[in-house]
Amino acid sequence: MDYDLKTTASKFYKAVVNFGFAVFGAMTSAGAAALIAVDGEKANNLPFLIVAACFGAFSLLFVFLIYAQFEAVKGNRIYIRRFARIREIPIDEVRSIDSHSNGYVVVCRNGIGFTVDKRTVGADDLIGLIRERTAAKIYSVSCNAPVEPKNNSARDDEPQSDEIIALEEIGREFRENSDAFKRKQATEVVLVTSIAFLAIISIGLLLFFLAESLIGLVSAILSVPLFFAFLSVPARIKGNIDKDLEHDDEWLGNKYKYQNPKVKGHSRGKFLPRCIMLSILCACSLCIGAITGGVSFSQKPVEESDLKLVSGQFEYVRTVSDDYAIGLKGDPVEYRIGSVEEPRFNKDFFKEVKPGDVLEVFIEMDPNLISIKYKERTSWTYVYTVKSEFETYFSYDDYVLAFEENRNNGIIGFAVSSSIFAVSAIGMFACYLVYKKEEKFETVCV
Repeated sequence: MDYDLKTTASKFYKAVVNFGFAVFGAMTSAGAAALIAVDGEKANNLPFLIVAACFGAFSLLFVFLIYAQFEAVKGNRIYIRRFARIREIPIDEVRSIDSHSNGYVVVCRNGIGFTVDKRTVGADDLIGLIRERTAAKIYSVSCNAPVEPKNNSARDDEPQSDEIIALEEIGREFRENSDAFKRKQATEVVLVTSIAFLAIISIGLLLFFLAESLIGLVSAILSVPLFFAFLSVPARIKGNIDKDLEHDDEWLGNKYKYQNPKVKGHSRGKFLPRCIMLSILCACSLCIGAITGGVSFSQKPVEESDLKLVSGQFEYVRTVSDDYAIGLKGDPVEYRIGSVEEPRFNKDFFKEVKPGDVLEVFIEMDPNLISIKYKERTSWTYVYTVKSEFETYFSYDDYVLAFEENRNNGIIGFAVSSSIFAVSAIGMFACYLVYKKEEKFETVCV
């Protein structure tokens, strides 16, 4: 169908959504693969690669649905597409249009309407066309003051309305300060992109070097060209603003009115995204703090009196992920030094203990035997003491020290997460105070 006017989703917005979902899926999968071991062996990445592929497919579907949705006008009908459904509204059903810093809310006679995001390409033109073809008034959500639609048949010498005068003044101020605005926008994009790039590449490399996760390495490598691609955004922003400056002051004022601190809705437009970002940070840090704190403060070391002795002839030692696994001849159980205790395990064990030497290991009275598939071994468990006839390579005291160090690291993680939560909560409250303070100086309703 050929429409008189049709909006389209922002390409930049679609790219950000797609990139965000892809990175989230890859990082989630890599983190899960690093934390979960399958059958006691090195983590199997295949299930998590499938999860990452599902995230990628979902992100592409989501972007397609964003691309497919639109608002359009043809004759005296408005067409709204959301996902796979197109809704048709007679244009004379429109009763009012609420304007705010992030978009428009079109209200119809039955109280049901639709919204238009200002990031949508053609949003302002769409609202202008609806205004021309209906008697609806536009209201500013900030001040609830009606703004009469323009009368295209008015004479050029007719006195200008207060709204047009205000918009022209706002447009002139924006034109005068456009260079500073371009620098500010470019700085914000570069800063956010740099922080995101450093976070992604750091997490990716940590997952690769600490957990040998290929997904982490791939994420880090892919972040480099994406980082440089996003660095081209400031140039596009500058070009778009330069094109906007070719319009008259009224047009400029209407598009950039919420960048002016005197306009009602300016402070709210700044507060909402900051509030959302800090809320997400609060929620994430609260969850991480609850997990690390709950585990750290509830854990207690195994009592020495709860251990029992197992002895036998040494057969082999092997590395499983970051654990050392010891096999005794004829014993179906494999005995392991965990990655937490590994730094305190005496590495002379590998040079001094030979196959056939008698080893003594202490395990829990009722060990948690975990099934494996390794030669004739059928299960494994952790040990708390390892010694030969002549030397102790890992003592109960070593275990306790390693346990305390690990718990202290968890407590530090809890403290850091709690600090981030507290700073985010304080920041959110501070943003609210700034918002209410700046709101007092907003005097212009347009």
